[in-house]
Amino acid sequence: MNPAVYSGVEQEVGGIAPGRYADITLLEDLQEVRVHSTLIGGEVVARQGKTLVNSRPISFPGDTFHSLRLTADVSPNSFRIPCSSNSAKIRVMELVNFNITAETILESRCEKGFLEADLGQNLLKVAVFERHGESGKIALGFVKGFGARVGAVGTTASLDENTLLIAGSSDEDMALCANILIEAGGGMAVVDHGVVLEKIDFPVGGIFSLRPWQEMGEGISRIHRCLRERGSPFPKPMYALMFLPFVTLPALRITARGLVAAKERRLVPLFVEG
Repeated sequence: MNPAVYSGVEQEVGGIAPGRYADITLLEDLQEVRVHSTLIGGEVVARQGKTLVNSRPISFPGDTFHSLRLTADVSPNSFRIPCSSNSAKIRVMELVNFNITAETILESRCEKGFLEADLGQNLLKVAVFERHGESGKIALGFVKGFGARVGAVGTTASLDENTLLIAGSSDEDMALCANILIEAGGGMAVVDHGVVLEKIDFPVGGIFSLRPWQEMGEGISRIHRCLRERGSPFPKPMYALMFLPFVTLPALRITARGLVAAKERRLVPLFVEG
């Protein structure tokens, strides 16, 4: 009821009473939230995990497919961060949990004039690409605490702009991961040493699939498991990446425009002076 009241639609939804929409979910328990049955418009449409009605076919406009329209090709050079000394102080998104970050200042190493990820410090490089063919902006940063020792992991489904987001320890793997997702029209992928470990496609707008939900659920579970097996401490590691661009949560975030200090609502540079 509270969400309906908050949104000002409590006369239509949010309660069981005459004149209100009979869209109801019945749960077996509140702790594990196991769904017993679902009603839409007063009709039971699902019970005990089985659909009781035939779904109507859905068609999508053609331009919703292959909707990742980057303004330039993605290569390992797209992920290079130049630096002029042997090391540099940088702002880092440190994962407090799967959806909250803290801003941490770290001394990062430079190799051959570029900042690099450092698995020894649990530090991965992060890139966010504007994907609508407009500004062509690319933001680069670092995340600490993700834990998975992989060359690259990427997604086009993220909060809340659904940009192309790639994290990793290898510029070559990050480029491969990005191009795999661009070719697929969107999705999630894990790459290591030039090998695609896991991949699922989201061809509709970069966020939806036409495959059965059971198949997609299994695919996403495989990606989570792959990242856990490689060291991520989170039960569902992809969520930790998907929340990185979400600027309404503290503290340091990244969008295609750059690093964002969420509390101050301003862009901040990667490099820290002094």
